[in-house]
Amino acid sequence: APETAATDTPFPGELAGSWSGTALNGDFEMQLTLTILDDCLIGEVCGRFDLSTISCSGNWVWIGMDGDLYEFDEVDESEACGEGRDFLQPQPDGSLLYISRGESYGETRGVLQRVP
Repeated sequence: APETAATDTPFPGELAGSWSGTALNGDFEMQLTLTILDDCLIGEVCGRFDLSTISCSGNWVWIGMDGDLYEFDEVDESEACGEGRDFLQPQPDGSLLYISRGESYGETRGVLQRVP
C-alpha cells in the first residue's frame, strides 16, 4: 500500500519531555507521570506512562490525530491498566491535558505540568 502523508507528520516538540500531575477517574485520584520522545513518528513507540497509584505503566505508540488530540495506543502495559486509548492535548498555558478512555474504566482525565 502506498504511504500516506500522515505517516510523515512530524511529532511536535511541545509534547516532548517529562510531565507529571494528577488524573481523576470519577472521585479516584491517581498520580501520573509521562515521558515523551521528541522524534516520534506515527506507528512508533514514542513515550512511556506510569500511573503509580494503581501500578499501571506501559509504552505509547502514537497512532495519529483525533481532531486536535494526539492519540496513543497503550502497548506493553501492566495488567492493572485495562484496555484503552490515551489522548494528549497541549494547553495554551503550557500544561498538557491527558485523557484516557477505556471500556472497563470509562474516562480518566488530568492536567499535567512539565517536569524540569
